[in-house]
Amino acid sequence: MTNTPEDLNSESFTKPANDDNFNLETRIQAEGLFSISDTHGKLSAVDKGFSYAKSNNYALVLNGDFVNDYNFEGIAHKMGYKSQQTMFGEYIQDNLSQEDLQKYVFLMNYSQVGSIDPFLNQVPEFQKQAAKQQLEQLVEEVQGKDFINKLELTQKSFVEEKQDEIIQNTYGLQILYQVFMDEEAKSLANKINEYDQQVLFNPGNHENAVFVEQVRQYLDNKENIIDVANHEGYIVLEQSNGKEISMAGMTNCVHIMPYLQNLGLQEEEYNYLTSHMGIDEIKAKTIMQGNVSQEELSGLEHLIKQDKDYHRITQGQEKKLDVFLTHGQIGEVMKNNGEGMDVPYFGVAAYMSNLAEYTIEGHIHDWYDGKNSFGNNMIRAAGEFGAELRKDDNGQIITQKVQIDEDFDGNHHNDIPYGLDFLQMRVEDMMKQYGLTDLPTNDEYSSEEDQKAE
Repeated sequence: MTNTPEDLNSESFTKPANDDNFNLETRIQAEGLFSISDTHGKLSAVDKGFSYAKSNNYALVLNGDFVNDYNFEGIAHKMGYKSQQTMFGEYIQDNLSQEDLQKYVFLMNYSQVGSIDPFLNQVPEFQKQAAKQQLEQLVEEVQGKDFINKLELTQKSFVEEKQDEIIQNTYGLQILYQVFMDEEAKSLANKINEYDQQVLFNPGNHENAVFVEQVRQYLDNKENIIDVANHEGYIVLEQSNGKEISMAGMTNCVHIMPYLQNLGLQEEEYNYLTSHMGIDEIKAKTIMQGNVSQEELSGLEHLIKQDKDYHRITQGQEKKLDVFLTHGQIGEVMKNNGEGMDVPYFGVAAYMSNLAEYTIEGHIHDWYDGKNSFGNNMIRAAGEFGAELRKDDNGQIITQKVQIDEDFDGNHHNDIPYGLDFLQMRVEDMMKQYGLTDLPTNDEYSSEEDQKAE
């Protein structure tokens, strides 16, 4: 695969400058906070969040997943761009047997989840033991030398036959991604400018590590956004009644959006764009799943205290918090109907949650107000509802549930507020700037009247 041009990389994925003038606390005058998350392009809900925070003089917490990229791959396909993985998937339809094709599909799905458990969950209880044996045998086959060699030979033939098309599509996808995220950043910046509202932004798995800096470049007041996941030290809200709310936060998702792996990015680029996830050697050793006991968590404390997010927040001065913000669950994902689900999370997030009187979660699109599986006060304010939090004159934390989306539908939207023609124009302009021409176009794509981003 040909590398992306150096000028494309340097302009597109610029790292924010390091600030050596560090203060352990960033102090903000506000009467409390209002936290929303997982709006995913639902600007009417975002408006209500901004309006509520502004009218009450609260700091607005956007606890991740402002970006609406659910249909990025669909949009890219309509504009004529396919990932190498998609092209290879089409290629093997004609170059593998039906049996090997089924094995390949299983290998791809298994590689994403890293376990046979999701497959077993779809099997009736009385059949699980037999299914487990079959799945374990299948895993052994698809990871075996013979099958891997067959895939490698097929991949080699594919690259030799489709090299030019792969290169053209890779450039197109990477530029489209830059344009798309730039428009999402502008959308948030416009809201911040409109309300002149300070925002504490905790990036989610739908944002990348440079998203906050992309937003900042369009702000009238550059100080109106704080990147919670990169903020060193604690954030303290100073209320007019003399009470203070101490807080910190992090991105707590193990999985980024899968399409990001299909853009043909170099390893260094991909690792930087996903660096807010922070999965290094230490974090990898403390990934948890489901309902973990306090004793098990304590057994990992020596690793957790080496975690870069732990050091970023505490700066050597660990203390109790009023609020810990996390985009991603901690412990079992409890829902209002009593059901739960097991999703991976980081040990350091559970540790910081133990230090906080309240943990506010984003990520799962379902309100919850109660205790998490570690026994800590937890509010999940995502999608339909936001959470208000303040201290009364006696220093007691007061919380309130506030609806921001009256027609909430799960917030898995495929629509975008700008059309395909506009995106195509911006992509073509950037192609000219980088000297990249003759990219393929999809014959199905004609105009915005014919093609809508569904």
